[in-house]
Amino acid sequence: MQIQNIILYKDAEHNRVLTFEIGKVNIITGESKSGKTAIINIVDYCLGSKDCKIADGVIRDNVQWFAITVVFNNDEQYVIARLNPNVRNANTITEIYIENVDKGVIPEFKSLHANSNIIALKDFLSKKIGIAENLQVAENNTRDSLEVNFKHARLFCFQPQTLIAQQDYLFYKQTEPFVPQAIKDSLPYFLGAIREDSLKIEQEIAQKKRILNRLVRTKNEAEKIYSDGISMAFALIEEAKEYGLLQKGLEVSSISEALAVLNTIKDWEYNSSEISVNGENSTLKKWQ
Repeated sequence: MQIQNIILYKDAEHNRVLTFEIGKVNIITGESKSGKTAIINIVDYCLGSKDCKIADGVIRDNVQWFAITVVFNNDEQYVIARLNPNVRNANTITEIYIENVDKGVIPEFKSLHANSNIIALKDFLSKKIGIAENLQVAENNTRDSLEVNFKHARLFCFQPQTLIAQQDYLFYKQTEPFVPQAIKDSLPYFLGAIREDSLKIEQEIAQKKRILNRLVRTKNEAEKIYSDGISMAFALIEEAKEYGLLQKGLEVSSISEALAVLNTIKDWEYNSSEISVNGENSTLKKWQ
């Protein structure tokens, strides 16, 4: 996918088109504060950025629609346009206009309207540039799973002037929350170090590990219950001896013998008629 044009629509009669040559390095020059830096932010905004980072000033004050035309390898051309948030006094706008157009055609201002959104645009561009369905699952579920898509590709495509001058950072938006981890998860995919079938295998391995860990926990719990049960069985036998339910000299050497002995007294019930209860000094009273 390559950018053919950047288009700034002021109204039905005024627009400005910045055209690039496909397959070549395009260099933009100009005086300071002439809008060169804004180009990356315009492209990023049209490609579905969550926020509009186009600086306040002449561009934001005079443009209603920001648009780009992109060309794919099969020479398909699409125009992607997004309304300036200033038009609605908003921080950002999620609606997007996307349309397949003939090569070299610049849509008219009146044809621009919201017919999609940034989520649909992300899915559309992910499929168009060949990003297959995938899922990066963190080991032990230490964080949310990440699905590599078109928006992650932008992290490796843009390098503003401030980033080039920054010696501690290399990638676009690297200083924003969660972006460094997204870079770590998505870069191997884009470099081809991880293939789609490898991702599937890794997911299956992670799933098997979770099942194995669950089975190990279940086994450990069962072993603990069994161990506690053995101790309880011998303790009950000793207690039964103390209460006269079993002979004092009875010896039990195995758990099977212990269970057999306990089965013989498991149905024992207390019978009050077998025990007489005498009051205090009752023996002395009999001899008075």
